[in-house]
Amino acid sequence: DDVNLPLPDHYNVQRCNELLRQLLDDKTLCTLEKPFEWKTVEGFNVIAAMSMSENPGVSCTKLSERFLRHFAVFHLTAPEGDSLKNIVHGILDLNMTDGDRPGLDIELHQHLVKASCDLLRAVQDVLKSTPMPGRRHYLYTLKDLTTCFQCLKRLPEESRADETLVPVISLWKHEMTRIMRDRIARTADLNWFDQTINDIIAENFPEVKDPLMNHFVTFPTDARMYNRPVTTVGGKNVKIVLQPIENLRDVHSCLNMHLTRYNEEFGNIPLNIMLSDFIIDHVVRMHRVLSFHHGGNLLLIGAVGAHLTTLCRLALHVADIPIHKMDTSKQSNFFDGLRSAVRLSGAENKILTVVFTARDLQDPVYLDAINSLLISGEVPHLFTNDEM
Repeated sequence: DDVNLPLPDHYNVQRCNELLRQLLDDKTLCTLEKPFEWKTVEGFNVIAAMSMSENPGVSCTKLSERFLRHFAVFHLTAPEGDSLKNIVHGILDLNMTDGDRPGLDIELHQHLVKASCDLLRAVQDVLKSTPMPGRRHYLYTLKDLTTCFQCLKRLPEESRADETLVPVISLWKHEMTRIMRDRIARTADLNWFDQTINDIIAENFPEVKDPLMNHFVTFPTDARMYNRPVTTVGGKNVKIVLQPIENLRDVHSCLNMHLTRYNEEFGNIPLNIMLSDFIIDHVVRMHRVLSFHHGGNLLLIGAVGAHLTTLCRLALHVADIPIHKMDTSKQSNFFDGLRSAVRLSGAENKILTVVFTARDLQDPVYLDAINSLLISGEVPHLFTNDEM
């Protein structure tokens, strides 16, 4: 996927790439332990990618000539100008017409494409990854726009056809804020982003005079609609009800009902939290991520005592997703639990969640396994050949 990714060892050698180079050179694989085996690989071709970054905080490893001589190298420049607009236009059109539904109005569609391109270019120019504390993780790509448009297609048809344009633009701003702004860690960068997105909206949508909707939730806000049995069999999708709200207090009674039900079902480990606007805001954000099909993964970072795990458990209860318990005391117990989770999700078609705290992930082997599962959907040697 990215030959620049493997970290060099203390000899400045990328071992993964050297193994691949040796395989391309000799077309052979051998085992160094009994029983010694020597295998010849035939018909072996490699298509590889290498990401290049101009950001000073991202290092690019120079590949050896012995490795590069096996490849025909093509340099693909990042899309800019009209080519970027054409790509964004196609992505937006594909998402909005999904399920044979009518797309957006042509003029609105063009303005959304221009606004999205303007925001992406501005963010990439200013919010670059640098060694400065709080900026090392900044990385904004075309994938962020794709994620935003996947959320826009949740809009019901009456909201798309609204002549005031407020529902569409409000959801676009809301999703861009969640996708891009929530990753920003410095106050100056947050203020810059807020000013920039407001300026872009004013420039591209001058006809919009009504105030935009600031909050959207992805679950029913009527507490009476919540009629959940005590034992639940997880389905394959999270039920999504996208609706705007004027104030976070509007979902207070709903979340309070979920909190009460959770403590009734799991009385041995109750959730002891008070529902403030701050708590409600975080639970709404978490549920939004959990509602993504095949993409609801969360990395929660906060100070000690922020009760992030507690908030996550409440959001999972709202989404009706069971938690699969994992024992991380030993590697064997961890991989047994991970094997069970993969089997339940893949073979039995159930949706579930595994929750880890920082204390659970002190062994780097656990992080490698989770990273492999997120990138490729599998963990090497998790199942034997007989189990597969």
